[in-house]
Amino acid sequence: MFKQMKLATKMAMGFGALVVVTAILGLVTWRGLEQVKHSTTVSEDANAVLVTVTDCGNLRRDFMIQGFEKAAGQEKNASEKWLDTYNGLISQLKDLEGGSGLQESDRILVRKTGEAAVPYRADFESLTKSRQMRDDAFAAWGSEGAQITKEVQTLIETVIAPALTQAQQTQNLEDVVRWSAFADTLHSQVIEPFLLLRVNAVYLVATNQDKQWEAYSAQIETLKAGLASWTSSVQGETELEAVATRLQGSFAEYEKAGKQYYQGILDSRTATDKMAVSAKAIVDTMNQLNQSLTEQRDSIAARTTMLGVAMTLGAVVLGVVLAVFITRSIVKPINRIIAGLNEGASQVNEAARQVSASSQQLAAGASEQASSLEETSSALEEMAAMTRTNAENARQANGLSDQAAKAAKDGDQTMATLNQVMQGINESSDKVSKIIKVIEEISFQTNLLALNAAVEAARAGEHGKGFAVVADEVRNLAQRAADAARETTSLIEESVNRSREGTQVADDVTKALGGIVADVTKVSELISNITQASQEQAQGVDQVNTAVSQMDQVTQQNAA
Repeated sequence: MFKQMKLATKMAMGFGALVVVTAILGLVTWRGLEQVKHSTTVSEDANAVLVTVTDCGNLRRDFMIQGFEKAAGQEKNASEKWLDTYNGLISQLKDLEGGSGLQESDRILVRKTGEAAVPYRADFESLTKSRQMRDDAFAAWGSEGAQITKEVQTLIETVIAPALTQAQQTQNLEDVVRWSAFADTLHSQVIEPFLLLRVNAVYLVATNQDKQWEAYSAQIETLKAGLASWTSSVQGETELEAVATRLQGSFAEYEKAGKQYYQGILDSRTATDKMAVSAKAIVDTMNQLNQSLTEQRDSIAARTTMLGVAMTLGAVVLGVVLAVFITRSIVKPINRIIAGLNEGASQVNEAARQVSASSQQLAAGASEQASSLEETSSALEEMAAMTRTNAENARQANGLSDQAAKAAKDGDQTMATLNQVMQGINESSDKVSKIIKVIEEISFQTNLLALNAAVEAARAGEHGKGFAVVADEVRNLAQRAADAARETTSLIEESVNRSREGTQVADDVTKALGGIVADVTKVSELISNITQASQEQAQGVDQVNTAVSQMDQVTQQNAA
């Protein structure tokens, strides 16, 4: 089926397969990138959950410090802000759980985070209740403390102080001692322990430590023991006994408020620990989710890379295979066409050979006739060529004779110029000879002067030795100059003699060249006449040759 397809169809299928592979490769890469992008978005949402949990922890810390008080310029207290942040956390978890693209294991982690967030709110509500307990206990402390202080102050001002004043006024020493003892024991056994108890309560509020609670409890017992002792000491005094009874009730309420406050501390610790556990569970599950998402991204990236490489290699292999098949599909038909053309060419060649044989037989007779005419034309053409050659040679001889005549005239003029130059050379040689004679005279006089200088140097003795050497060198130079002048004189005389001989020869040559010029002029006139006759003869032969050539061409065409 593949062999019967057209070439265009095969190429279209090949390129289509490559396009499909490329599209699949791009789709796989795009899908991998989208999965990585979605996983990154989910991871960012998980990190946002962790940030919200951190915000909840910060708001819990603020609530532990501020309680239900609103900060300056704030519309909500820390507890209300915590609840808003917690609701945002729950909304984030719901969006994360309901999002698309999460694996079931990741969705389970998000669901576990939501389950861990449920006790997280319950624990915070327990924390708010414990804080409310402590606030209520603190308020009870304040009201009971104010009530006890008022009761004691009233007792002192309305009962003990008037009774003591009256005893002092009546000078009843026994009453003075008794009421003074009531007042002193009240201060030492009730008021002072109560004040110390309130200080311990303040320390307990400030530290919330068990050690401070133990100190507070011990002070309660001390106060109770002091009140019991003071109560037994005022037996028989109705008003004091009534006050003692009321103080016992107030102290019992004060002790109850203290226990409530400490229970609030314990509840707050428990709630704080539980919230830490819940927050840790939320953070751990979110970290697991991030770890899972990171592993998924790594797996997606590795899978995408592997698929990309595999698809690329597959595309290369497919391209090579398609190239081989398509090339073979193209080459085989071309080879068959070439074989058919070769076979047709052989058949045409055989037919042409047969036609050629018949044509050769037919043209044999015409060729013999054309051959005879061609030989005649060749002989006539050779004769015309020889005639043209003779005419050309005559023309060239005429030109050469003209050139020879001109050259002879130029040589005559040159020889005249040479004679003038030779005469100038003779005159210059005479002048040089005179100059050489002057140089010889100068050399002679220099020699005489050097000889006189040598004589004078000899007379001078030791002081003239250096001058004698110089004079001797000058004499040597004068002698060398004289020798050179003599040699130059002899050479110039020889040159003058040769110049005179050359002048004589030049005169002879001038006379000879004059005779040659006359003869060459006569020869040139004769050759000119021959050239004119040869040109007329060559024109006639050319006309005959042209006519025979035309006849030869017609015969050859007929033979062809």
